Amino acid sequence: MGEQRYGGIEAGGTKFICAVGDNAEIFEEVRFPTTDPGETIARAIDFFTQQGPLAGIGIGSFGPLDLNPSSPTFGYITSTPKANWAQTDITGKVERALSLPVAIDTDVNAAALAEQLWGAARGLHTFIYLTVGTGIGGGGIGTTAIPAPAPKNVPGGTAPSVATVPSATSIPRSFPNLCM
Repeated sequence: MGEQRYGGIEAGGTKFICAVGDNAEIFEEVRFPTTDPGETIARAIDFFTQQGPLAGIGIGSFGPLDLNPSSPTFGYITSTPKANWAQTDITGKVERALSLPVAIDTDVNAAALAEQLWGAARGLHTFIYLTVGTGIGGGGIGTTAIPAPAPKNVPGGTAPSVATVPSATSIPRSFPNLCM
């Protein structure tokens, strides 16, 4: 019997990437634009329902996110500037539709953890991961894992990540007369 298969969602501001794999290999992957929450999350759920048995789903999402497990809005995308996505229960919708355990973290923290497990930060116990895409963000590993739940002394129960908009790709679209 092979390793358990898991689903993963990279919930980005401009695109979603959904994949199924085990600890060593990605078996299936699909990419589609991030539109409104109902349509986009439904496409992700549809992808996973066609993939056979899965052990769980991991989501790395744009934010900000409520990552406090004791909060009634745990797993929600909260006050995001992404149109129509504020107060979206991304975790709950996926969990209820697929009847699977779902883990969520910020996209940059998920990327930092992936770099520690399989990428350039393998073997490191302390590092910072920075990214420039739809937004500018960073995630960090301070010991051997990203703290979850977030420390109580962090306002709003947020995880140790940073993010801001606009980025190098969004500035020319938002301010075409300033970028020649």
